[in-house]
Amino acid sequence: MKKILLGILLVFAGLPAGAQRWQCAFTVKKTVQADSLALSGEGTLSFSAPDTLCVHFSDPEGDYCIIEGHALSYRMAGDTLSVDTMQVPAMRRLRGTVLGCLAGRYVKVAWINGADAVVEEQDSVKTVTLTARQPGEALFSRIVADYGEDGQPLRMAVERSGGVAYAVEFRY
Repeated sequence: MKKILLGILLVFAGLPAGAQRWQCAFTVKKTVQADSLALSGEGTLSFSAPDTLCVHFSDPEGDYCIIEGHALSYRMAGDTLSVDTMQVPAMRRLRGTVLGCLAGRYVKVAWINGADAVVEEQDSVKTVTLTARQPGEALFSRIVADYGEDGQPLRMAVERSGGVAYAVEFRY
């Protein structure tokens, strides 16, 4: 479950091509419909294309996720993991999804996860919607991401099968 939460948070950071290096503060809220449970967190996130991402939580303090090349390491709720994503297919898919979104390759992310991608623009906001054709096989059922005219994410919402949802706000 912790890996999924981390993956969803990272997927939230999807960017159109062009915004290849940035950092921001974020807040995330997770809701679980079946348990009427709501959890929240915040911290800082930095990305540098093509394959470096650092997420540091200030709440819960000390949690982090780092992707450097093929290496992924994290600490979440006291659990730690360090893995070569090329050796673990599920983690390779997570890494590809996360970095693909960050680099603006949402068509590739859709392909990796068997999803359809729809892009709409209104005023200065681009909205990308990824909808999994078979939600049980993808990392998500649906992702809706809003990007500013500079290509940086503003808000993202992720729905997973089973009534789990995440909402992220980015502050620059």
